[in-house]
Amino acid sequence: MLGANADARDVRFETCPYDGSRIDAEHYSGGSVLLRCEHCGAAWEWHNAWIRRVAEPDRARLRAQRAQHDQHEQCPDALPVE
Repeated sequence: MLGANADARDVRFETCPYDGSRIDAEHYSGGSVLLRCEHCGAAWEWHNAWIRRVAEPDRARLRAQRAQHDQHEQCPDALPVE
């Protein structure tokens, strides 16, 4: 529920809530927008006042990215493992 001073027009979906990557948007006729994260595969459909998830993120891919990030934090000079 929106607070007294909240305005739904001020909502911005710019980054994925799962991995923080930028979200791509495709506009369709009728006003719908498909929001997609290229990194984890999650997708949402946004139309007027509602938004719904249409694709779950790839959890295995998210875990691998997080593990690689954690490894880099522990030893920043290490070469990435491929």
